[in-house]
Amino acid sequence: MLFILLSLLEHLLHTITGVEALLRWIHPVRGFVPPDIFVGNAEETGHIRPLTCWVVSKVIEEHDRLARNGFELKFAINLSGRLLTDDSFTDWVIETI
Repeated sequence: MLFILLSLLEHLLHTITGVEALLRWIHPVRGFVPPDIFVGNAEETGHIRPLTCWVVSKVIEEHDRLARNGFELKFAINLSGRLLTDDSFTDWVIETI
């Protein structure tokens, strides 16, 4: 099961101003798989783009859900450096957000 964990980002005045999306994986047999293992594997096997697109889509859904409930927060997502040189990926992100 892949899921997004939202880590709260606090302002100096102790108010929540944003969240960081953290991807976590609990494998049905192996249990918790550390991100450095499965993200690195996704980069090596060419699966990092679909994985990242899934994360971006889920984060947008969560942002919209929270906004509808009165929470205007900034969201942060870590991206693979491999994707930053992919013009079609950056175009997709700009179009999607």
